[in-house]
Amino acid sequence: MANVEDLVIHFNYGEGNQKQFYLPGETIHGTAVLHLRGSLRVHNITMYIQGTGSVNWEVPKKKKTYIAKEIYVESSKLLLDSGFGGTINLGRGAHEFAFDYELPNDIPSSFQGVYGSVIYLLKVVVEPEDERQSTISSEPFLVLRRPPLPESLYKETKLKKSKTFLNMCMAGDIKADVKLNKVAGIPGENLLVNAEVTNWSAREISLIQATLVMTSTYYARGSQIVFNQIISKRNDTFDVPQLKGRRWRRVKMAVPPYIPDSGLEFCKIMDVDYTFQFRVVLGGKNGHDLIIETPITVGGHPVGYAPESDAWSRLSFPLYAGNQSLTESVDGDLFDLR
Repeated sequence: MANVEDLVIHFNYGEGNQKQFYLPGETIHGTAVLHLRGSLRVHNITMYIQGTGSVNWEVPKKKKTYIAKEIYVESSKLLLDSGFGGTINLGRGAHEFAFDYELPNDIPSSFQGVYGSVIYLLKVVVEPEDERQSTISSEPFLVLRRPPLPESLYKETKLKKSKTFLNMCMAGDIKADVKLNKVAGIPGENLLVNAEVTNWSAREISLIQATLVMTSTYYARGSQIVFNQIISKRNDTFDVPQLKGRRWRRVKMAVPPYIPDSGLEFCKIMDVDYTFQFRVVLGGKNGHDLIIETPITVGGHPVGYAPESDAWSRLSFPLYAGNQSLTESVDGDLFDLR
């Protein structure tokens, strides 16, 4: 009967284990716990750390497969060493082996994409005298870069667009005026969206939508492939007929907490960018939606950053102050943006 019951890896992330990831340059701390049903004579217990990037996609029509790989971390460390040819007897019960490893500064964020990924893995190998009882356990861990973003990205950003639509020989504009409190995307926090949409056309607006889109690009053998995915979304499904409007006030757009930094720095085979998109969808066929976009840069707060106050919303929309997040329907003539 095997004397090894289990081998479990625990990471200590610090800060009450609330962060759940490591920054480049930080030291990984944790324990490997070996649970034994009976005594076991062991030569060595070794920890291995590996960080790799890989890209893989196929083009069936051309019968081609594109593959690329990178290695960012590759290291090992003895957690238990019996010396050359020796063994150490471990008794029944739980045995804890602490480990630590300082991550390099020049490594990319963890990333899991459609055609590629950056993965960091810690593996512990128990090498007993009886090779039949050899045990391996592995556990992935997150590395996320949070480079300080420039203060210029924290300024209010105004986006404005109108589009003329023709319906039954009648022409009219649909207009959107959007304000973002910042274009700095801080993972785990919110972007605040204020918007005014007016419908001067004969078409009906069926949906107003704000999304955060992640664009990932993969490179291999001189070629590339791009994939877009929505990682955060707010829908306003209220119908807006002619001469009516819709207002968003401090609507929160969540930035997911465990996404990589813009650019995926130090990765040469993948790139990641983010875009805020505001879309006004028209009912019926051939809607030709009105779309406004602006880049969002994901990273960390600048040094000395202080949380913003509510003053932004009061200055932007003096008739509506406060911290609530809502959308509301209004008469179109109150929002003549022409």
